[in-house]
Amino acid sequence: MLWRVILFLLLISLLIFGVFLFVASRSDYSEGEPAWGVTYSPLMAEELELDPQETYLSILDDLGVTHLRLPSYWNRIEKTPGNYDWSELDWMISEAAARDVKVTLVIGQRQPRWPECHVPAWAENLPMPNRQDRILKFIEQVIRRYQDSKTIIRWQVENEPLLNVFGECPRSDIEFLKREIDLVKLLDNRPIMVTESGELSTWVRSAGLADILGVSLYRVTWNRYLGYLYYPLTPSHYHNKIAYVMPLVEDVICTELQTEPWATEHINKMSYEEMLAAMTLEMINNNAEFAKRSGFSEIYLWGVEWWYLMKEKFDDPCYWEEMKKLWE
Repeated sequence: MLWRVILFLLLISLLIFGVFLFVASRSDYSEGEPAWGVTYSPLMAEELELDPQETYLSILDDLGVTHLRLPSYWNRIEKTPGNYDWSELDWMISEAAARDVKVTLVIGQRQPRWPECHVPAWAENLPMPNRQDRILKFIEQVIRRYQDSKTIIRWQVENEPLLNVFGECPRSDIEFLKREIDLVKLLDNRPIMVTESGELSTWVRSAGLADILGVSLYRVTWNRYLGYLYYPLTPSHYHNKIAYVMPLVEDVICTELQTEPWATEHINKMSYEEMLAAMTLEMINNNAEFAKRSGFSEIYLWGVEWWYLMKEKFDDPCYWEEMKKLWE
């Protein structure tokens, strides 16, 4: 008899939980249209055999984006110790400024795109205290270079610096992250953003350090042991986490919304048919609506270089044209 009572209570609990998920998944937490943006990586454009400048100008002039997240790759700027080549980043920031585009500039060794940590060859084997000193010096050089640029609205210190399960990087060091943030505060008064994984973190540690918290939002990932994984989460999951950390920050934004295929190796090794199957236009639209309903005030799409690849190399402009509607 007791087991029947336990089974009945378990079924009722599952039913209530199912109803909760259904209602939560249908809830709309958006308060108006979010600001849409993209993360652009000249490195990714090159890996897809695209012209980085042509791709960037198309993003600015054809898509008409209003918000950009740009990397400052340490290994592309300081190829030899103390010698800085700012030409690529100068040009991107200048072109954005000419169009009144709002830029979030990522600073530090950990930046968007694989392998996450973009370290010059000369710094790879430095003892960690020495490498950290060089990172701080590099951050100072970047900020002093661009602190008069009004198009830069915030500094992002590192990219998901506390995430240890992804990327070819040293173990996370929250004390060093605090040193980086303190340096940025000393040099400039613009807001500081720190980013976290939307699914693999509570967000609390980073929220306590930054003015703005940025989080990724992935609905399908790939693991070499388990294959493709689908997160059974609803917009309410992200909305509740936003509410939980808001007392600690000024805002929580989505800095990386999945809108390109998750490749098991690299996108440029996938066939056209494989790419179409891995990320359909319907999936992209669903992801955008999902992020909007989660309540983010800003949403930065991840995959703009791939949309351009589809348009230019495969004569398939549907992704590019569909996303363009966000800024029209």
